[in-house]
Amino acid sequence: MKKNIIIVSNIIFLVILFFNSCDNKPVDRSLFKDEMEDRELMRVTAGELNDFAFRKGVIILDSLQKASKSDTNFNNLAFKLWLEQEMDFKIEQLSISQIDTNSKLYQVSQAYQYNVENKIPCEDNLQKNGENMVFITRAFVDSIDNKLILNKIIVINMPKKELIKKMTIKDLKIKK
Repeated sequence: MKKNIIIVSNIIFLVILFFNSCDNKPVDRSLFKDEMEDRELMRVTAGELNDFAFRKGVIILDSLQKASKSDTNFNNLAFKLWLEQEMDFKIEQLSISQIDTNSKLYQVSQAYQYNVENKIPCEDNLQKNGENMVFITRAFVDSIDNKLILNKIIVINMPKKELIKKMTIKDLKIKK
């Protein structure tokens, strides 16, 4: 008798569970489709990676520049700290005297200095730093007594591995 009651209660439970799970609501599959497109394996060339790094770096530099106007302590900017933690980017604000004379960054700073002396605009610059790293720089020029002086450089060191992780199919389509 007890066995029959347990069997009947299990059957009733399964019937109730079945009817509650079938609610005939349509499922929006577009979100899944977008997610699967983003996860699609893709071949990324060095040019595409550099283009993506440059575009991403310019966006970050613009955001840092806006944030640093309102906050005087560059190293404690919340946006900068978030980028360093989440994206594994290393962001530095350097004066010209802080740059090692044997580094590629020193060569870039000398090019910026040449541009300042010859009144050529200083553009953002993307450079390869070894096999696994690229960095983007932006120069800040001040005018003192009507003379232009290279004041500081912001450098974002970006590991290629992290850049590739952040790339999506949409990023590659933007370029084309």
